[in-house]
Amino acid sequence: MADHPSAAEIRAALLEAGLAPRAVSRAVHEIEDHYRQLLAEGTARGETAELAGDQAALRLGSLQAITAAYAGRPELLAWSRRRPAICFTLLPLLGYAALFAATLGLLIAIGNVSDPYLRGIHLSAQGTYRIGLSVQILMLWIFPLLLSIGVGLIAHRRRAPLWFPAAGIVFIGILASLLNVDLKITGGHPAGQVGAGIGISTDTLPQTLGHALLVAALALVPLWRVSRRHRAIDAR
Repeated sequence: MADHPSAAEIRAALLEAGLAPRAVSRAVHEIEDHYRQLLAEGTARGETAELAGDQAALRLGSLQAITAAYAGRPELLAWSRRRPAICFTLLPLLGYAALFAATLGLLIAIGNVSDPYLRGIHLSAQGTYRIGLSVQILMLWIFPLLLSIGVGLIAHRRRAPLWFPAAGIVFIGILASLLNVDLKITGGHPAGQVGAGIGISTDTLPQTLGHALLVAALALVPLWRVSRRHRAIDAR
């Protein structure tokens, strides 16, 4: 007896094979329509519903054959599967650099607009330190972490090979550890200053390595656990 795979099984198999989500939706509709057509033809020949279903499933092919037929059409593959190194390694790294630069530009713009107000106030040393620390945490920790976790989730949903998002996450962690940003708002004249740079020093090498490893680990561990759980489910 031949069993026709369910739509959910077909969808999962095609996503696993690297098809774009839109192509997967079309393919599932095509396969289901073809199956119903074969079933109707068998019924019209006088076959029982069970026999018509078996014959339709045989003519349609196994899940592996169906998947191989669609996966063999490059135009249906997702761009992330055709260019995983660019999608999950290079683009996230460039994205973080662009986000860092855009945020820095926004801080400068806000400072310029707020300069008349800031000249008329005075902040304590503790307040200045807290503002600067908050900006550092946002730009050097939260931004790279959120971006890295997002890359991992997208890669998992697209069933991409984990080497590429893992490399992208590691590179983001390294870049975040090499960047620095300094925001000091004191009030008065001058009201404050903002600056940023990139570099490495032997004096701060342990902190730099620790920063890079921690950012990467906080994103890689959830990705590894989700992928492991997914493989366990598939193995059942």
